Amino acid sequence: MLLRSGAARFAAGAYMLLAAGACADNRPSVLLVVEDTVRADAVSAYGAVEGTTPFFDDLAAHGTLYRHAYSAAPWTAPSHASLFTGREPLDHGVGVRRWTLPVELPTLAERFAAIGYETVGFSENPLAGPLTGLARGFQTFGEEAVDGSSVAASLDRWLAGREGRRRPFFLFVNLIGAHAPHPSREPNRFVPPTSASAIADLPQQVIPEPLCHRPLSPAALAALRGLYLGDVAVVDAQLAKVVGQARAAAGERRLLTVVTSDHGEQFGERGQMGHLFGVAPSLLHVPLVVHGLGAQAGREVAAPVALTGLGASLLAWVGDRAPFGVASSWLEAPPGAERALRVPWVELDRLAGTTDRPLFAEIESQAREIREGCDDSDGLFGDRTAALAFPYQLIVSAHAGAELYDVERDPAGEHDLARERPELVARLLRTLENDPESPRDAD
Repeated sequence: MLLRSGAARFAAGAYMLLAAGACADNRPSVLLVVEDTVRADAVSAYGAVEGTTPFFDDLAAHGTLYRHAYSAAPWTAPSHASLFTGREPLDHGVGVRRWTLPVELPTLAERFAAIGYETVGFSENPLAGPLTGLARGFQTFGEEAVDGSSVAASLDRWLAGREGRRRPFFLFVNLIGAHAPHPSREPNRFVPPTSASAIADLPQQVIPEPLCHRPLSPAALAALRGLYLGDVAVVDAQLAKVVGQARAAAGERRLLTVVTSDHGEQFGERGQMGHLFGVAPSLLHVPLVVHGLGAQAGREVAAPVALTGLGASLLAWVGDRAPFGVASSWLEAPPGAERALRVPWVELDRLAGTTDRPLFAEIESQAREIREGCDDSDGLFGDRTAALAFPYQLIVSAHAGAELYDVERDPAGEHDLARERPELVARLLRTLENDPESPRDAD
C-alpha cells in the first residue's frame, strides 16, 4: 500500500504500468507543486470547506487523492529538506541542528538529473531554495516574488527556451500565497458576513499575533480563517496556470503532476497561531494529490502516507527503483507500529548558521519577539517532538510531558489520551528515544 513499507510496494498494483518507462522517450515529465502553508482541511476536496480549490479538486477527480498525508516538519526549511532527501529532520538536521542541507546528502533533483531529466525549480519562499541548500541539483532555479505572476512569467520564459522538448523534465514550484500576512481581498466569500467588521482590527504580521494572553475574539478568528481561505483560493488559481504551462512544456509526453503542501497553519487551535513553536496535528496534515498515473481517476487512498517517501515514489513511478532516502522513515501502519514518523520542533536560536544570513537571524528574532509576554505555562518555549503512528500522535515537551491524540477523530488535538493509553505512549516514546535504523550525519 502506498508509502507503507518501501518503493516496491509504493509502485505496486496499477503503478506497475510505469515500470516500462526505462526508455527515456517513454518516461513522463514530472511536476511537483508545494502550496506553502496550505493545511488539508482548507482544500475543498477534503470536505471541510466548499469551493476553495476547484482546480485541485479536478485533479483529484481525475487522479488519486490521499486522505491522510503528513509532512515531516511544521515549517518550510525542514519540511522541504525531507521532501528532497527522503529523510526525517532528525536525520538531515535542517531545522534541528542547522539551517542548510549538508552537501553530502543526495537530493531528489540530483537523482532526476542523473537519470537524464531536465531539472527546473521556481520558489516563492527563500527557505525552499539556494539559501538553505535546497536548489542543489536543479539545472535552472529561480527565486520568485510573492505574487504568483513572476512564477508564471518565469515558466513562460523557460518554456520558450526549451530545445525541442526532447528530454523529460522534473519541475518543482513553490507557491507561498497562502502564507501570512492575509490581505483583505474583494470579493472574498469565505469571510463570514458577521465577521467582516473584525477584519480592520486583525493583526497582519508575517507570523500572526497575538500568541499569549491576548486572545482574538471568535469573530476575529473567523475573519482571519476566511482571509486565509481566500488566499488558498488564489493559490489554486495560480496552480491551474502552472499546470497548464507544464502541460504545454510536456507537449505529447505524459505529465505526472503531484500537488502537496509543506505544513499547515493554526488559527487558535490549542491556543496557538501560525506554524511555529509546535508539532500540532493541524500543522502536519497536508493535502496530496497525484495526477497522471493512468487509470486512477477518482481514486482515494485512506492509508496514511508521509512526504518523506514521496521522492522515492516519484523516482519509482518514472522507472528508477534504486534506493532513495531511508525507506523506514515512511509512515507505517497499523496504529502503534514500532516505526513512526518523527517530527521535531527545535528552538531556532540553537541552529548553526544564523550569523552570516540575515534572513535566518530575522526569523530567529521574530520567534523571540512574538512570544513577548508569554511564560512557561503557555507551552511555547523549548523543544518538542512528535511521533506519528496513524491514527495516533504523541507529542513530547518539557512543558506538558507526553500527550497522545487520535488525529483521525480529533484533528485539532483537544483530547489527550495519554492516561488512557499508557502502553501506546511507552511504545512511541521508545521510537523517539532509540531508533537504530536512522543514520545520523556527523556535525
